[in-house]
Amino acid sequence: MQELELGGLKASTKKMIAEICESTKKHKALPPYGTRIVREYKGVEHSVKIVMGGFEYNGMKYKSLSSIAKLITGSKISGNYFFGLERYKE
Repeated sequence: MQELELGGLKASTKKMIAEICESTKKHKALPPYGTRIVREYKGVEHSVKIVMGGFEYNGMKYKSLSSIAKLITGSKISGNYFFGLERYKE
């Protein structure tokens, strides 16, 4: 009734919701946005923040955790495994 009386959502709001839903589908095996993932590797603590559309590490944005894990270790490795997120898989 409220939508009929006051109108629906603006197109920009609908677009934003669609983008959030799409991003969530890509990363549904992850904790919510804003979560920090911390991993110690060879005595150095590495912190990654989950952000919309990817991950933030050392002030740079990356599309995958695996690319960050490879940067840290120098080897190809699953980002979810390296950061201990295997338990979030459905």
